[in-house]
Amino acid sequence: MWGSMEVESDILDDVIECKTLHRHQPQFGERVWLAEGKKMSVLYLDNGNTWCEILCVIPKKVKTREEQLRVIQKFYQKLKEKIEKGYDEDGFRIL
Repeated sequence: MWGSMEVESDILDDVIECKTLHRHQPQFGERVWLAEGKKMSVLYLDNGNTWCEILCVIPKKVKTREEQLRVIQKFYQKLKEKIEKGYDEDGFRIL
């Protein structure tokens, strides 16, 4: 599923439960990387200074389109919640 959203890479790691180094994906562009999580992988563009733009969410081990959509929806819901907890009303990161 393709989309676009900018987020800090450590938040992305936390949401997808990524425990490994991200892998460079030069076939998609010089600054494109793949973060592999527990239930999904995320293809993103490295925007610098820890920021990345989500390009594609790739669910793992799903058999139907409905399951794919459910995994992607859960990802974006969890990401939204994490962002709401991690930033104040002015958009500054809360440590």
